[in-house]
Amino acid sequence: MGIKEFFTGKKKTELEKNIEERNLCGSKLQELQADLRAFNEAKKHVETELRIDQKNNTLKGRLNKLNQAIEETQREIDETNKRAGELANEISKLNKDKKTQEIHDVAKRDIEVFKRQHRASILNKKLYPINLEIESRAGSAGALSPNHLTKYAGKQRLDRGNPEDIEYLDVFDEMKNEVSKEAQKELEEVLEKVDSYLNG
Repeated sequence: MGIKEFFTGKKKTELEKNIEERNLCGSKLQELQADLRAFNEAKKHVETELRIDQKNNTLKGRLNKLNQAIEETQREIDETNKRAGELANEISKLNKDKKTQEIHDVAKRDIEVFKRQHRASILNKKLYPINLEIESRAGSAGALSPNHLTKYAGKQRLDRGNPEDIEYLDVFDEMKNEVSKEAQKELEEVLEKVDSYLNG
């Protein structure tokens, strides 16, 4: 990790590294091509002088060195061009992968909206017949009275003002309160699950 990354806490991505290397290749190519032009220019001058003085070994030595420098520089240019091409392909692929990932990330936000709507929609369809059943049961006034106990007591109705009926009604009220508390607790658990389902 470089000093910049150490202080900023940011690590370079593979894409950033490749772009940086490609830029370095571009700078290197400019330098190599400038060197190659200079070597070729120098070679022309030496060849011109050799036409005048064909036996000059110093000029021949300089020409050999220039030919070697030209060959070496051209080899470096070819290698750098090849590497630049490889980097261009890698950058193109990484940019494509990055875009694909960005598309998926953005699509997830749309899917989250769809999921919430879809869950609500299918729950609404399932709740319709259940709601009819709820309304039917909730509207049954007869369920609020201890009809079986009344019949067991051999009466038409139980009256809290009648001491004989208190035992029956107290048992009914006690059990009714227990069932009401249990139903409330179960309802809260169901509603918590529904909330989790809708907003999860």
